[in-house]
Amino acid sequence: MTFEERVEAVGFLGEWLRTYIQKTSSGHKVLLNSDEEKFFHLVEDEKNYNPWFTADNINYALTYWATHLTNTMLESWLAPYQSSIKETKSKTVGIIAAGNIPMVSLHDILSVFLCGHKVTVKLSSKDQHLTPFLFSILEKKEQDVCNSIDFRDGKWEKIDAVIATGSNNTNRYFETYFGKYPHLFRQHKSGVAILTGNESEKELEKLSDDIFLYFGLGCRNVCKIYVPQGYDFSPLLKAMQKWNHIFYHHSYINNYDYQKSMAIINKEPFIDNGFVILCESEKIFSSLGIIYYEYYSELCNLAPKFKAYSDQIQCIVSKNKVIEESVSFGESQQPQLWDYADNMDIINFLNHI
Repeated sequence: MTFEERVEAVGFLGEWLRTYIQKTSSGHKVLLNSDEEKFFHLVEDEKNYNPWFTADNINYALTYWATHLTNTMLESWLAPYQSSIKETKSKTVGIIAAGNIPMVSLHDILSVFLCGHKVTVKLSSKDQHLTPFLFSILEKKEQDVCNSIDFRDGKWEKIDAVIATGSNNTNRYFETYFGKYPHLFRQHKSGVAILTGNESEKELEKLSDDIFLYFGLGCRNVCKIYVPQGYDFSPLLKAMQKWNHIFYHHSYINNYDYQKSMAIINKEPFIDNGFVILCESEKIFSSLGIIYYEYYSELCNLAPKFKAYSDQIQCIVSKNKVIEESVSFGESQQPQLWDYADNMDIINFLNHI
């Protein structure tokens, strides 16, 4: 397949997703064709395999991809690399996929495919069904896709490079077993937010989306907020009620109950809104059911702090970009195709293996 054919195939997948979302969101499911019907039931059944993959969360992820896999977006993403992609000799790239949010490996797989390499993917046991189905749709546009993408459970026969995402512990495993190959290893990171006390109710509601979307399991979810001295948490707690329905998700609420119980046992002060507790801490990453907060005296003091914790922070959320590299409230889970995880340029990596 040529570069143009691969881009056209990915654009076709985006078009298929847009049609699927339009049909299912309008309620006219009777109009679904056979592939769309199969996928609809796959989405509905996914919670039986992974309770965190609710239909709402899956559909949010699908909408993201439908919005971003357009010809315009693909051209904007790949234009700076086009000449080097066309000159790249095809290799075989192994991907060890994460499973924290639906179809989290899709960007990596598409990147390898678009760069003209073959990809062999070890999917997470938590996310085994959705991504392969989407590539079966891609095959209907270009049959050669089946020769380029291989989903497998067994050992890799031959690879030339590795892309892997996991925890800090699994990264040591990656380094031991795959460090000899050209590699791109990513560790767990999370998002932080900066509040000034001048945020509107709507902005705080958007921040609550950054916190609770995907139950907070994404590497771009906000799990630590920085607030000015004397900050009044009442407006934030009120805005968070938009997400009070997660109280009825048994896996999430079990985490909340556990974290609240531990705080009580350890006599640690906390703020409770009924489905999440807020605890003061200098730590960046918090467990499900907890949001950490930290007071600041001057905004200018935060930039050095973020630099010191750059290996733990995936994105920063704020109003009016009070920190230059931050994104607006509600946009933490809307990265551009070129907003690379861990700031590792995967296309550049793939063009030089």
